[in-house]
Amino acid sequence: MYIKHKSITLLLAFLSTVMLFSSCEKTEKIQPAGLWTDIDGVEWKANSVFGNMENNKIVFGGKNVSGETLTISLNEFKTGTFVVKKNSESFAKFSLTGKGSLFYTTRNYRFAGGKVVITEIDKKNFTISGTFEFKVHLNVNKDTKIFTEGEFNRLRFDVPEYFEFEEETGTETEETKELNYTEKMNN
Repeated sequence: MYIKHKSITLLLAFLSTVMLFSSCEKTEKIQPAGLWTDIDGVEWKANSVFGNMENNKIVFGGKNVSGETLTISLNEFKTGTFVVKKNSESFAKFSLTGKGSLFYTTRNYRFAGGKVVITEIDKKNFTISGTFEFKVHLNVNKDTKIFTEGEFNRLRFDVPEYFEFEEETGTETEETKELNYTEKMNN
């Protein structure tokens, strides 16, 4: 009787342990929607964001509570890695609050540059997600800022009414390409 009771107790303890560990699922941390980065090691977060897709290019960014604005412009609208550097169609710009025409940029400066990675495009909800890191120079001198650990998550973007995503590629259809070309010619 004692052996049977001890076996049942061990069996119950074993099953309880198995159930305890099997019910522990690894939960994925869900990042909030928005845009944030470190600038020279100091956390920066946008409290308002914007995004606009036009002619298969995308411009997006955000503004913090102090009014500083980060803008990223990419020459294609697709997932992948984009180089932002001198003389590139893709670039980053960081505008200062109340400084008029002073801004930092990856354009026109030999040692400026970095990368932006679009990891996801949600075509149903019109959002993009990804990461970025780059070095920018002030437009009037050699002062620099370094952006690290930048992320944009489920950042909403606007699309033209005539734009339609193709099923597999996320690019414009032939019909909308012709509309875009006609629109450019008429402007």
